[in-house]
Amino acid sequence: TFGVGNAIGVILSGFLGHFAYKKDIRAPPLIMGTSLILGCIPFYFLVNNVQGNNVGLASAVTVLSGILVVIPVPLERSILTNVCLPRLRGRSNAIVCIADDLGKG
Repeated sequence: TFGVGNAIGVILSGFLGHFAYKKDIRAPPLIMGTSLILGCIPFYFLVNNVQGNNVGLASAVTVLSGILVVIPVPLERSILTNVCLPRLRGRSNAIVCIADDLGKG
């Protein structure tokens, strides 16, 4: 269920990031920070309040947290492309990919 939330979040992130970037160039980093902070709330609720016999509620909370937590991933790559010099983009994307793979475990 977390993977379903991730898939929805990546698609939502693309649309949301594109719309926000067209409105104001400073908006995508604000969206990234806000979504990460808001993504902690469903996880806290999941750990502390959901009982083992309520699978539907646990699934809904997990999908919601998956949507919120994955929003910054596509946006960080687009921001990285915008701020790096063209000759350094390959190296910077490689470092982000390594850090991303290390975070996956």
